[in-house]
Amino acid sequence: MPFAVYAFLTHADSFEACLFCATLNGGDRDTLGAMACALSGACLGIDRIPQSWSEKLENRDEIEQLASRLAEKPDHTL
Repeated sequence: MPFAVYAFLTHADSFEACLFCATLNGGDRDTLGAMACALSGACLGIDRIPQSWSEKLENRDEIEQLASRLAEKPDHTL
């Protein structure tokens, strides 16, 4: 977890740079990438994720619908 936070904080202005930092330095790469990019995506917003990446996302429609529902509910109940 500490390295995922480090990757996010040192690349807080770039989703791609955060991902590359988190995954190209060894360790449990998929987990580090997921944690760091969750922080980055939440901070930067969906518009900063490369469109070519999000277009390839499995279950994209369902994920976007869930995200919209979460954003609409102040108490985050589904």
